[in-house]
Amino acid sequence: IQLPPEVAACLEGLKARIRKYVLWEGLALAVVVIGLFFWVSLGFDYAVFSVRHLEPPRWLRAGMDLAVLAGLAAVVWLLIVFRVFRSFRAKSLALLLEKRFPELGDRLVTAVELSSQPESRTALTSAMLEQTVLDATAALKNLDLGSVFDRQPLRRAVSAAGVLFVSLVAFAVMSPEVFGRWRAGYLELKDEYWTREFGLVATVLAEPGDRVKQF
Repeated sequence: IQLPPEVAACLEGLKARIRKYVLWEGLALAVVVIGLFFWVSLGFDYAVFSVRHLEPPRWLRAGMDLAVLAGLAAVVWLLIVFRVFRSFRAKSLALLLEKRFPELGDRLVTAVELSSQPESRTALTSAMLEQTVLDATAALKNLDLGSVFDRQPLRRAVSAAGVLFVSLVAFAVMSPEVFGRWRAGYLELKDEYWTREFGLVATVLAEPGDRVKQF
């Protein structure tokens, strides 16, 4: 028994939706990692300079950069590449649909399994199985594949990524000097990137009583 085109198209559509879902979720989480690194490193840099009046050591900033790059690489590999380009078995997709839509019964999995088995059945058995496949094909026409997914994790990831991205861009536009200082410290890894102001106040000791007066 050949797998009907409608069933094959439905499984391919579900596969494409899964890949699209994990791709957007992975990209959103990658943006979250970058945004969090920016704000955490910016606050850390300000706190260190406020206390020590010196920039954080270059090796420490380089280590922070490597750590965030490792985290970003893990997100890209595990949450995007590994999940987007993985193979999907037709039976697994059919089981997923039957779990979400109990009205399918076992007809869809049966149709998928029959398509991969040699035909060595009686005429009556073949007729019954063909009717099962036809019933599964008819049931698929009324299914909403979008309802298979729990969209809450994706919404949370996209919302967090949007907030962080907008806040980063807005900060770069409104405070270009501070953003440039961060870029010099954490992207260019300069030794000195904070602006320092120096002044000289001259005084004299005047008589009587060694009074301090400005020169």
